[in-house]
Amino acid sequence: MSEINQTNFNVFKAKAISRGKLLERFRCHLQEVVDHVANEGDRVYFGSTNHFDFLKDVVDEMDMWKWDRIIKERPEIDPYAELRALRPRLEALTEALRECEEFFDDRADAEYFTDSAAPHPNEEMKLLTLVRDAIRKAGA
Repeated sequence: MSEINQTNFNVFKAKAISRGKLLERFRCHLQEVVDHVANEGDRVYFGSTNHFDFLKDVVDEMDMWKWDRIIKERPEIDPYAELRALRPRLEALTEALRECEEFFDDRADAEYFTDSAAPHPNEEMKLLTLVRDAIRKAGA
């Protein structure tokens, strides 16, 4: 994912988490209000002045959201669409890495020198290690 897309994704994720937490808090407050209203048939009263304060705070926080962007102007980025678009590239890169792995695996070797107890890997062995690490990190 490019740096710009990663930044957009992080912003999207932060907004989604923030909105989700506010909506969860709002649901809890609504439940509290509903559980404690005084219903007189033709009128319903808050059970506590705190209930009005809860609702007002949530409305004030929601008013800070850019509703025109959320509803009309343009939708927020869809990180899942971006990830789906990147999937074929990841698969192509993984396939190339697997071919490199096979190539280097056939040529990888290590030499032992009399002055050292540790083996000295050849260049193909070093590259094979890097390729296998990349494949593991790609989750393939």
